[in-house]
Amino acid sequence: MLRRAPADDAGNRLAVARQRLALDDIAGARASIEPLMQQPSPAVLAQAGRIERANHRYSAAAEDFRRA
Repeated sequence: MLRRAPADDAGNRLAVARQRLALDDIAGARASIEPLMQQPSPAVLAQAGRIERANHRYSAAAEDFRRA
């Protein structure tokens, strides 16, 4: 699904990131939203924070949550 999604398709990319994070695929979740991080929306920043928190990078997670 992600291969066919345009780089700016936030809805599908966020859904894939949530699914991958639920499966403990932190690298896959991060890769799913990477194209969206150029101009991140609050939803993208919140997902980035969840990914960082799952990776035990609490300072980076807090920063993403603050920016969201």
